Amino acid sequence: MRAVQREAFAGVVAGRPRNVSKANNALPYFATKTHKTSGRPGRPRTTGLSTASKAAKPGHGDLIMTHGLRILMSGVKIAAGVAAMLLVAACASNQTVGPDSAKLNANAGAPATPGTRRDFSQNVGDIVYFTTDSSDLTPEAEQTLGKQARWLNQYAQYTITIEGHADERGTREYNIALGARRAQSVRNFLSRSGVDARRIRTLSYGKERPVAVCNDISCWSQNRRAQTILNNRGGAS
Repeated sequence: MRAVQREAFAGVVAGRPRNVSKANNALPYFATKTHKTSGRPGRPRTTGLSTASKAAKPGHGDLIMTHGLRILMSGVKIAAGVAAMLLVAACASNQTVGPDSAKLNANAGAPATPGTRRDFSQNVGDIVYFTTDSSDLTPEAEQTLGKQARWLNQYAQYTITIEGHADERGTREYNIALGARRAQSVRNFLSRSGVDARRIRTLSYGKERPVAVCNDISCWSQNRRAQTILNNRGGAS
């Protein structure tokens, strides 16, 4: 019986872990530290700051970038303000109408006074056109010149200069001669229609004074013309 008890005691002694204090000392301090306020084993208390509690502080590069963005936004605001001021000034200048401009606008819509240069150009017609390389009057040209003759016979205070023109094709000498023939054709028609030949003067510019410039029939047809210019307006306009 005693032998059995000694064996049992020896087994207990043999099964007890050795160096218990060393094993406990091997663990980290915060792993064995408990909360004293709870009176029971608590969670390990760490002494360092957690990742969530560490506030990310801006570095030097972030501060430079933030300052640069503020400067950029300020520049954008200034540019927008300047553009708005220029737009307002442009609108104001367009809307500003001086006395002379208002008078011209009013006259543009008003009917021409009979016997004036504007009456002649608007209501009678001061230009006739010709076909290519020709000084012959077209039916449309004769109709316009008939109205010119009646107007000039009514307002005898005017003398006239008939300018002959040509398109850009051909030499300068050729077009000067062609313009002279066209002006003479108009003069002859007006003279036959009762206008005193002493009131008529002719002049040729050839291709030197085009009213339209392009290498196309749409421009050439506008430059093949003769224009009647009024002189001695007698104070009328």
